[in-house]
Amino acid sequence: MTEAVVKEKEKAVIEVSNRLCTGCGICVDVCPAEVLSMVSDNTRVSGLIASIKNLDACTKCMLCEVQCPDFAINVS
Repeated sequence: MTEAVVKEKEKAVIEVSNRLCTGCGICVDVCPAEVLSMVSDNTRVSGLIASIKNLDACTKCMLCEVQCPDFAINVS
């Protein structure tokens, strides 16, 4: 008899650096799972900053981290 082993998906950890994020929105555009969104931030030139809206949907594809031109996102 074969036994099926179900491994629970490890929850992603996403860190968005408030200091480095320029609010360009690239991370939101490349995320296939719509994990990130842009929110208002009046302290930014762009008026926006990246924010996590649905962490449970993250597949850890790391596209947001790889595509961020400002190195403001870390996925682990």
